[in-house]
Amino acid sequence: MGDYKLSNAAKRDLSSIYEFGIETFGIHQARIYLNKLHKAFLILAENRELGHDVSEFAEGLRRYIFDSHAIFYLPIDSGVFIVRVLGQQMDYKKHIK
Repeated sequence: MGDYKLSNAAKRDLSSIYEFGIETFGIHQARIYLNKLHKAFLILAENRELGHDVSEFAEGLRRYIFDSHAIFYLPIDSGVFIVRVLGQQMDYKKHIK
């Protein structure tokens, strides 16, 4: 069974997503969305090639679209390393370093 690890930037992204969710949709919906993201991370950990290759941003980087966010990750031996979780409207190049 694969697992996932979060970068510090991804942890900050999730915190921002959660705070925005609380302010916009309420705490219940924010928790539901965060749980769905967690499940998406686990699916990616089991299916590391599911996302699209975006090596133009960083070698080996993949992008998986989930609802209104793009999950950027690297396949690793134990599953996936989540690099960033960005809103689809964001300038990816600006946020992927």
